[in-house]
Amino acid sequence: MDSKEILDEQVSRRGLLKGAGIIAAGAATLAVVSADGLGLVSKALAKDGPTEKWPWPYVKLDPEKTAEIAYNEWYRV
Repeated sequence: MDSKEILDEQVSRRGLLKGAGIIAAGAATLAVVSADGLGLVSKALAKDGPTEKWPWPYVKLDPEKTAEIAYNEWYRV
């Protein structure tokens, strides 16, 4: 057998989908285990931070000033 034929036999659509499914299942398992604190990634918790009143109160905006800021920020960002 030629090496190209061996490679063609090993790589198939079914094998590719099976491998992708295994990877997805592994990622999902890692995410579940991580959520419990047993995995590689842990949760970040906020401690003693400032608290703000939410929802923020309504403030009337100046349409011309807001339009100018929006125009400038569109091209800047």
